[in-house]
Amino acid sequence: MLNLSVDMLEALERNFGAVPYTRLENEQQSLIIKEKLRQSFLARGNPQPDSFGNVFLDDEGILIINVVNGDSQLIKEIIQALGNEKYYIEKVAYSWAYLEAIRDVISTFMTQRVDHYLLENLVSVSANERSNSVVVELLDASEEAIKAFRQSIIDSPALVFRKVAGRPVPCVNVNPGDEIYHKDASNIKHYGSVGYRVSHNSTASIITAGHVFTGTTLLAHVDSTPVGFSRDYVISGNVDAALVGISGSNTPTNTIIYSGITGTLSTVITEPTLNAIAYKRGHVTFTTVGTVTKTSTTETVRYTGGNVTLTNQIEVLASSGIMGNDGDSGGVLFNSDKYTQGIYIAGSFLRTYGYFTKAGSIQSHFSVYRY
Repeated sequence: MLNLSVDMLEALERNFGAVPYTRLENEQQSLIIKEKLRQSFLARGNPQPDSFGNVFLDDEGILIINVVNGDSQLIKEIIQALGNEKYYIEKVAYSWAYLEAIRDVISTFMTQRVDHYLLENLVSVSANERSNSVVVELLDASEEAIKAFRQSIIDSPALVFRKVAGRPVPCVNVNPGDEIYHKDASNIKHYGSVGYRVSHNSTASIITAGHVFTGTTLLAHVDSTPVGFSRDYVISGNVDAALVGISGSNTPTNTIIYSGITGTLSTVITEPTLNAIAYKRGHVTFTTVGTVTKTSTTETVRYTGGNVTLTNQIEVLASSGIMGNDGDSGGVLFNSDKYTQGIYIAGSFLRTYGYFTKAGSIQSHFSVYRY
């Protein structure tokens, strides 16, 4: 806890009473508080104050607000904006802007220096709200490998290095079922999962994975029924996605099944929150539940045609088992409010982690909207 003035401490203590709520109830309230804080920053004309270290949810679902060096002025503004809401303030060393700048330098290196020998070892980079650091994942995290990274790319005390077993891999080979697929020139089927419904130039369409539909005018099938044609796709920058136009009497819906319940997927698109609960719906592993572990990570994915580095992706750790598998690619990611967050594009080596392209990035790239 911070050493605050008596008035500030009393104001915060009002928020630290008994917590007679479930994890989910706390999370839902925390997301409301997060938006309230964001609006207060916008009202002051500064969407990201210099001493702001971003936010995340603790294990009970309560909002944690990071403040650099316990900046008393920013803390006063937070208390003013949030009043008696339930949250905690953490003293951290680095601002979110600083961490993002470090991450972006590494991301730029990964996307522009594609032939550099260090990329053979570099898997991903992300700014992490909980650890207040920039996490770099390497296949070889030896002292020599880390030293080479610091000397050739960037050095900062905010860097944390982790060893991982392998690169994320895309998921395309699946069994028939609740799938979407197309046939190539050799009549081989390429499977994925339906993501979510959008409108493109007033045409009903759906989003799925770009590495499944690597072309335009590809005939798409759902449950063996021709439903339309691919219109566009991309596997670069911050997007792995394809746009498929739905034609004839076929009707895309927002019906979603999760936790054994059939409901309606919200047309609201939202950014992920660190440590929040997230759900993925795909046709192979159906509905899986996990926790958001990275809100903006740069990942090098091993596709059939070679490695591609994607920026600003979401990482989710499965609560148990795996987050997704071959054929789940394109499946929708959504939160406890059923807000749309992204689509599944890849899984970690053991498939316990899932990687997702953000819905907001997809909307911007294809100029589509949810309905």
